[in-house]
Formats: sequence, structure tokens, C-alpha cells
Amino acid sequence: MPTGTVARPKIFPSPVSHGPFGGIDRGTAVTVRLLGNNIRSRDLSWNQATTATQWAALLRLLTPAGGIYLAGDRTPAVQIDVAVFDRNGSRTEHTIDRPEYYYPHLVINKSGNLDEFIKDQKRRMAAGNDPTRTPARYKGLNGLWGEWGTRELLGERTSDYPIQVRLASEEKELARSAGLRIYVYLAFSTDLWDTINDSQLRLRKGARVLHGGLQLATRHMPQGMTLTIPMTNNIGFQNLAHVIVHFDNAEPDLGRKGFQPEYVQVAEKIAVSAVTAFRHRYTLLRKPDVAKIFSDELKVEQWIREQELHEQKLPLRITGRGLFMPTEELPIRSEPLVEQDVVALFNQMLSSGLIRGIQLIASSQYNQYDGLFRVRMDPPFDKYIRRPENPLGIDGEFFTEDSYATKIKILEYKYDLDGLVEELQSEVKSVNDIGLVVAWEIGKKWREMFDVTCLLDGENSHHRQIHGTTHSFTHSVSGVHAFEAIILKDLVSFLIDPEVEIARQRKALEEV
Repeated sequence: MPTGTVARPKIFPSPVSHGPFGGIDRGTAVTVRLLGNNIRSRDLSWNQATTATQWAALLRLLTPAGGIYLAGDRTPAVQIDVAVFDRNGSRTEHTIDRPEYYYPHLVINKSGNLDEFIKDQKRRMAAGNDPTRTPARYKGLNGLWGEWGTRELLGERTSDYPIQVRLASEEKELARSAGLRIYVYLAFSTDLWDTINDSQLRLRKGARVLHGGLQLATRHMPQGMTLTIPMTNNIGFQNLAHVIVHFDNAEPDLGRKGFQPEYVQVAEKIAVSAVTAFRHRYTLLRKPDVAKIFSDELKVEQWIREQELHEQKLPLRITGRGLFMPTEELPIRSEPLVEQDVVALFNQMLSSGLIRGIQLIASSQYNQYDGLFRVRMDPPFDKYIRRPENPLGIDGEFFTEDSYATKIKILEYKYDLDGLVEELQSEVKSVNDIGLVVAWEIGKKWREMFDVTCLLDGENSHHRQIHGTTHSFTHSVSGVHAFEAIILKDLVSFLIDPEVEIARQRKALEEV
């Protein structure tokens, strides 16, 4: 009669390393294989995840592959390669560039930072503006988010902290010794969790792998299942808010598969206070009865994933000694007159090596956007480092890892930035989506929304993070980074006569 018990696992030496560790002659490689009749789970089909992208999301939600680093903690520079074989033997791959939790604000565009919103209100008040008038970028949001540390939670650091936590003296001491950090995301509707699960990740309908509730964590890892936030008023908000409480100095009770009751009680009180504070700003979010739940923001994410998969299935690589011959000049023979000329000039600069490290993932338009790119720089890094013969380069101190690669981001082409500003102001496009803008001229309307730093100026060039970028734009009110830009006319002028162009840039920006 089967008892359902399983013997202790046994360890067997393996003389041959497998997979990516095959070429490494030192260290430890461990393979875990689950076999037998009483293994749980015997079948991994419950979530209906069959691709590497889907499993990468699950790993980021449920395992240390999604590390929880909050309020000043630095996410380690670790790359995780996920390979998945489905039942038919088809293989898919996905790379997790940073072992970071599947935070909602990272995967849902048009998510507002509550901390930045409060600071923006204070700036507006100090400038004599009406604080009750909400800027357009904080209207109709999909969600609000924020993260804070122990001193903010206990009211010891800043008056800007929006959450008023009421704890007894012994609970405050427990929170202080435990080293608490908190992350909060308030969704405009529970339909958003369904959209992420059903449409974005395409997992089993109704599973809601990411949903409202309280997730406890320690050692940068989620611990146990999500708990219900014990709201006594406005109970519906316990399903809208996803709250993470991380203990820096508390160990879970492994026998109970959770934390001791006093830690759970403190976390629950903090979560209730956090949801209450966020509830007071619920008017910033879009209306929950909006029919178009599968929003343009989530469609952009789907577009990016489809292009990633296309790149994996049908890569385009042309290499060979002697195939490419730099002519030390560009084929295009006249200044751009229209946006299409800007696209041609920029691509010629990429192929000639004048601008380096930018990979084009998609050049076809998708809805309102022009294309996708990533930045990838592999050693040797000499060709990227700024020096007299490479004035568009990056400071050598930037390169601290074996290689550098960004996530895929949106690339916008414009003849000048005036057209882009008009699209942002009319909300045809979202500045949160855009990573790089390539234009011939900078225009004038950018002053209505942004401040700019000229990276061609030697005093600022150490801020350059993408080879060839000429300007960095920040929001004029909040000071938060907006996007990088390559203004081709300024770049060409700089290459012809650096001193004259830098002087012109300084004079132009002083007039702002």
C-alpha cells in the first residue's frame, strides 16, 4: 500500500558538466531532477506556461530570480538565461537582465510614483501655483506606486512620507530592529491584474499570478503565499493593492512556512496604513469602468516581446573579414529635409561606426511608435571610451562589468522635437515609453516640458551613457529623467568644429 512518503534526496557526482557550465573548469554546478510517483508537482502545466518568457515572469514572482531590493538596495548585476522545452520539444529562451521582482510599475506603463507626485505638489505651492491642479502626466494613471525604508515608515526622516503608521512602542522597536522596507502598488481596477495574467503573460485565465495582497519577504526573496490585507474600511482596496513588506533582519519560521505572528502583525498594520494613504489619491487613477482594459501601454509590452521572440527565431548576423570597408565618410550627401532623411542618416552613422553600441530590434512602426532598440556593448570597451579620436564616447569608469546591455526600448524619429512635444502634450504618445529620440533639429517647444543637458559639452559629457547621444532631457518640474536624444545637426556641427558648437550650445541654453 503506497504511503505517499518520499525518501531523502541522494547526491551523485557527475563527471561531466552540462549546459553553460561545460566550458568552466572550476566552481560548482548542481542539477536537480525530480523523479518518482509521489513528486509534487508532477505536472507543470497548471499555469499553462509553455515559453521562456512566461516562465521568466513566474520565476521573478516566486523565486530569488526576482530579487526584492527596495529603498536604496542595489540590484546585483547578474544575468539569468532561461531556456524552456515544451511538450513538443520546442525550445524558447529569455534573458532576465536583472534579477528583480516582477514589480507592477515596471511592466505597466503609465504608473505614477506617489513620492514624486507629492514633491511636485510642494514645488508648485512654493512657486505660487495652484496645487489642486493636477499635471496631465498624473491624470488617468493605471496605478500608483512607491517604496520606502524603516526611517520613513517610522516618521524619522522626511515630512514628505505619505503613510502614517500607528504602531505601539514595542511594535516600533520590533520594526526598527527588523529593518523594514515597503513597496506599494495600487491598481485602478482588479481587471488590471487579469489583463497582466490573461493578455500580457497569457497564463491560465483567472490565475492572477500577480494580484492584490500582502507579500512578506526577507533576504531579498518572497516568503510564502500572499496574505490578505486586513482592511476594516473600504475592503475592496485590499484586492487593488499589491504590498511587499521586506524584513532585513528577520528569519522566517521554516517549520510554519512563515514569519512569527508578531512580525506578521506589524506587516499587516503597515500594509493597512499604506493602502489607506494610497486610497486618498485614488482620483489620480483612470476610471475602473474603462472598457479598453487591454490598453495601448500593455500592447507596447506585447510588441516588444514579439520582437524579442522574432529576433531569437530569425536572427540577422552578417560577419566576415574584409566584407565591411569604412570609407571615412557617409554616403548621404545633403542635409535632411524630412523625417525619412533623418532615419537614413542615423542608420548610416550606425553602420559606419560613428555611433556605436545601438542595436535596432524593429524599424517598422507600431501604432504611434517608430521602432525598438537596445544598447549592447561588449569587451573590449576601448572603441566605446571617450578620447580625442572618439569624442562621442563614454567615460571609461562607466564600464564595470563584463558587458553592458539594456532592455529593449522605444526609438522615436523626428525632423525636430516640436512634433514630439505636441504628441506628448496631446497624449498621443507617452514619455514613459520612449528611450531614445533621433532628430535633425532640437526645435523650441521642448522648453514647455523639459530641461536639457548638452552632452557635447566637456563639462557634461561624463553623464553620457549611450555612445553618440548629444542631449539628455529631464522633466522641468520634477527633475526626473525623461529620455536621451541624438540631435544630428548639432552632432555634425560638433564634429566639424567642436569649440564653435559648444559655445553655441552654451549660449542657446543660457537663453532658456
